Amino acid sequence: MLAAALIATQYLVADGTAPAAWLRDREAFIRRMSERMEAPRLPVVYHLDESFVAAARSRRSIEVVDDCGTALCGVATDELPGWWDVADVRALATPADAPRRERDAYAAAITGWFGDDVDAVAADERRAGVFARWSDIASEEDELVFVPAAASLIRTLDPEHKLSFAEVSKRVSALGPNEEMRWLQRLESHSAPRHLDNSTTLRGATLSVVNAPERSTISDVAKQQIETLHRTGYRAISLMPFAVQRGAESSELRRLASSPGSETDLSMLLPAARAHRLGMQVLLKPHVWLWPGGDATRIAARDWPAWFASYARVLTHEALLARAMHAEWLCVGTELTRSESRAEWPRLIARIRALYHGGITYAANFDAFEKTPFWRDVDAIGIDAYFPLSSDANASDADLRAGAHRIVERIEKVARAAGKPVILTELGYANVHAPWVEPWLEQRGDESAPAEQARAFAAMLDAVSKSPLIRGFFIWKYESDPSVRNGSGFHPQNQPAEAVIKHFLH
Repeated sequence: MLAAALIATQYLVADGTAPAAWLRDREAFIRRMSERMEAPRLPVVYHLDESFVAAARSRRSIEVVDDCGTALCGVATDELPGWWDVADVRALATPADAPRRERDAYAAAITGWFGDDVDAVAADERRAGVFARWSDIASEEDELVFVPAAASLIRTLDPEHKLSFAEVSKRVSALGPNEEMRWLQRLESHSAPRHLDNSTTLRGATLSVVNAPERSTISDVAKQQIETLHRTGYRAISLMPFAVQRGAESSELRRLASSPGSETDLSMLLPAARAHRLGMQVLLKPHVWLWPGGDATRIAARDWPAWFASYARVLTHEALLARAMHAEWLCVGTELTRSESRAEWPRLIARIRALYHGGITYAANFDAFEKTPFWRDVDAIGIDAYFPLSSDANASDADLRAGAHRIVERIEKVARAAGKPVILTELGYANVHAPWVEPWLEQRGDESAPAEQARAFAAMLDAVSKSPLIRGFFIWKYESDPSVRNGSGFHPQNQPAEAVIKHFLH
């Protein structure tokens, strides 16, 4: 009966292939779980929202295998197997009308959470000060924060998983001090985070999300783009989740992840898994989009403590996301220039270090990195490196090389003083005349000048390659869908600049 139920389930295959072996593993997993559950429901069906369905039906990048009614049911990709373990247990063993986060917690207590031990995640959350007691987190809406802590608590209350989900939920709601103390004592037994070896050289490309599901980083075309970047010689990618702040003086930030085509957790996790399969490293680099205008350097909150409290909530999510995707590096901020003198930064970095065990950097704007006071608190100095190479629009190659040499000398001086290596977290030049004069400008609509873009890259990368203190760079930028082009924009793909970059990727 189980096999028949599984055969009857329709699937959307997100990677364009039929993952037969993976589906056999799912069948075995569901059979094993169903034997442990009192009343499993079959078949297991996953419903997709309308935007994803529309994108899938367009067949531009996602293959639709079958429909069922007005929605697609069933999703299959072998690239994130841990997700489906949790989804299968959730569908089999938890009531559909229960809150999603509670259903996920019960499933994660059985299966784990993104391949991590839920007790270890919960212990690190407590170490980071995310919660001190269960009451601090009982109503938490962020699933990445709530689920591992709740799953760890469920394991304490019902380590053999003999209770039904309803019984577990009842015991959690009526948690007594003795049971809570037993849980907190279990968390204290987990060891502190491991130390990092950050000696690896990074040669990376920034991968930007095109905000449509069929063209974003979850699509097949993005999978092909990552493979293209790998063939070009890149050995790392940078992924950018976003939060928005409305008004420079506001203290409220909110993550931009509300639609399937936006910078969702899935749009970060899936390309990270694809990059890792190719042996590439991953930098997760959160940005704050200031509305209007987008320029984070202008953020000047009226109430900085409130701003940092809001930002800490956003960054806690991103740190747990970086942990879930096994990212090698996490950037704790991007161009937040007017906040950098605040005393909150070392405390915030310590909080993030407790949650996330990889390399930590901060991306200072090129005109502020020499004044950033907390470089000793991170593992690498990060710089969004839009330094002017020359003020002369008709500069010679020798002029550009001399300008790049002076810039690298400035960078090395800061690196030696802090005792830290440097990562150029963004390095780019637009495809316009004299991009070296104001490299931060993307002059859309201007006449393209590919040879001059290439000259700027050649000068800067030559100087960077000779510095023992600059451990890596991320080229700005590539799109998840390479057909998205802007002739005078930053994109180096299939331009003379890419041939220059390729020379420095090895």
